[in-house]
Amino acid sequence: MEYSPDRRGVSSLIATLLLVTLALTTTIVIYQYFMGYITGFRVVYAMGSMALDSASIDSEAGLLTIYIRNTGRTTLTGFVAYIDGIQTAEPLVDPDPLKEGEVGMIQIFSNLSPLRTYEIKLVTHESTVFVFNLKAK
Repeated sequence: MEYSPDRRGVSSLIATLLLVTLALTTTIVIYQYFMGYITGFRVVYAMGSMALDSASIDSEAGLLTIYIRNTGRTTLTGFVAYIDGIQTAEPLVDPDPLKEGEVGMIQIFSNLSPLRTYEIKLVTHESTVFVFNLKAK
């Protein structure tokens, strides 16, 4: 190819900006790559999960009894119960903490009307949330 004085290449200012941008991008990528090895890989904690085995409401006694199974990979502690969005008194949980695979009985004393459907929400200290509806007899 012959040299032609009419043709011009990329100006030196644009070439400099491109090189600086490339150098910064490469530096950031290398920094992010090595920070994973230096600080160690982050451990992702699995949230727990629960499954309902059975539940019943004794509206005369004002007692809600829930049998809940821990189906997650973490121990569940510190249960808080909500009935129709209102936090109840601290529920009685047996056993507490609820280990992997165990079934626990949760009892909640509250003023519950018969023939009404309630939304029950259980939340643990591990931020595990379980919501279900239950009709009082």
